[in-house]
Amino acid sequence: MRVTIPTLPYSLIRTGRDTASESLKATRPEKRIERKSLTERYDKRTFKFYLDSYTISITTVQDMLVF
Repeated sequence: MRVTIPTLPYSLIRTGRDTASESLKATRPEKRIERKSLTERYDKRTFKFYLDSYTISITTVQDMLVF
């Protein structure tokens, strides 16, 4: 994945890999579930909430967003 998109943060690659692995372990090939939407799971490396300043930072494919 890093070869295809070199600017993609590694934390997003790792989260996607973990989510895909969990999905494969949870479902058997004969019982596949078709999903209508894709979701992204954020962890402490990709989503941070700063209580003192009431800001949130989210790591995305384009850049880090701060709200």
